Amino acid sequence: MRPIRMLAISCVEELNNRFKEHGVGYQFTNGQIICIDSEFIHTEVVKPALKLLDQQHYAGLESSVPTGRNKLSGHGQGTTPVSVPDHLVAYMLHMTASAIVFLAEADKNSP
Repeated sequence: MRPIRMLAISCVEELNNRFKEHGVGYQFTNGQIICIDSEFIHTEVVKPALKLLDQQHYAGLESSVPTGRNKLSGHGQGTTPVSVPDHLVAYMLHMTASAIVFLAEADKNSP
């Protein structure tokens, strides 16, 4: 492995360790900083879902992921600003990740 690549990997590991050590609630993964609301849900649901979405077989699946912000606020809020609570957004993301993992596992185990 090239020295620059090893340095980059080391820096990412250090960053993630510091995030965890200080309870920041974020992790740098696959070139993105993602929020970690629950270590268990992140490990058992979010990471496997992200890994599945990176596979060629499931390319485009992320387009079926609900976008609460776009439908409830942001682009879809209309003329009156609407604030979507973080707990609702987290719920939607975790349920969607769970569904992705479930469907991919069902597909893998189907005859």
